[in-house]
Amino acid sequence: MTDELDLLRRHRSEPAPSNEQARAAARQSLDRAMSRQTLAPGGVVHRGGVRSRRRLLASAALAAVLAVVAIALGASVRSGSTPQPALAAGPLLQRLARVAAAQPAAVPGPGQYLYTASHSLTGSDTSLPGGVYCQTVFEQYRQNWVAANGEGLFRETDGPAHFLSPSEAKACKDVPAQPAGVSNTWAAPGCLSIDPIPLGRLPRDPARLRARLLTGKVEGGQPGPGEAFTQVGDLLRETDAPPALRAALYRAAAGLRGVRSLGTVTDKLGRQGVGLAFDSHGVRHELIFSATTSALAAEQDVLIGRARGVHAPIGSVLSWAAYSQSQVVDRLPAKSPLPLTPPCIRGGSTGLSVPGHPQDGVLVGEAALLR
Repeated sequence: MTDELDLLRRHRSEPAPSNEQARAAARQSLDRAMSRQTLAPGGVVHRGGVRSRRRLLASAALAAVLAVVAIALGASVRSGSTPQPALAAGPLLQRLARVAAAQPAAVPGPGQYLYTASHSLTGSDTSLPGGVYCQTVFEQYRQNWVAANGEGLFRETDGPAHFLSPSEAKACKDVPAQPAGVSNTWAAPGCLSIDPIPLGRLPRDPARLRARLLTGKVEGGQPGPGEAFTQVGDLLRETDAPPALRAALYRAAAGLRGVRSLGTVTDKLGRQGVGLAFDSHGVRHELIFSATTSALAAEQDVLIGRARGVHAPIGSVLSWAAYSQSQVVDRLPAKSPLPLTPPCIRGGSTGLSVPGHPQDGVLVGEAALLR
């Protein structure tokens, strides 16, 4: 389970609080951020909310979190499967495994960064006195540059936010507007991670890997095929997993009960890929892969039945993300305005704001509090 320190590590914070008033302000900032994460623990850093884009909707318990999106998109119809015949899930995954095994590795060397870019729908929640719960949604374009040593930059471009209904807009008129625009967060060595977990400890044998995934303990979750399917997506998304492991993940998924092929699917960027899905608690979690490269191109959660806390027409897209780029690059697009020292140790970090640029910040080691 993700704790507050883990959330703070992923969140562009204000300077560390030194008194109770400042701590209260930091708590409010964290509370706002907790609903804004669009990707997972230990993976590429994201702000707030659902367990990373690494877990759009893993169980009915998270359906309530995504109700904000379900209501906002009540009239939305998913970009669905075409009626053309498709391979069954097992043969499709075996084919993706063969493609993955032939792809080049994308591991950053010294001085290099793994650059990834994604588009997503995310949200921000605020609680007001009297039990008023205010929810807004907005689209986000996110760019990550992460080095092998955990140093890097993540840049978020947020679109305009809007309330879910006129009545909520009236009830929440006192809530500060979620600002649109661009924010940058630089990170010292050790503060970020390319992968959700150390990939070297995972077996490459598909049967052993599938057995490990089914325990739910690879990232920490409930045992079963639904969790295993989610973890396959987590380990393929915006990571530097080597070709052998990527191929093993596809072959491991081929033996999971309940995984279905959707045929050709169009993602939110208009790209076609092959879709796989797992249905649970009234929600279909879909992963969309490039047939050419086997890369995870997009994912989305679609309402297919009754889900606790979700009030939207059947077929509504509850959340989505589309991954548009992944490549190794030699430099960051901008230098940090503050020193990136000390490094983070075991994930412990301190968030500092950039003077004169309230949208920007840096993550450094906890020892910065003592300076």
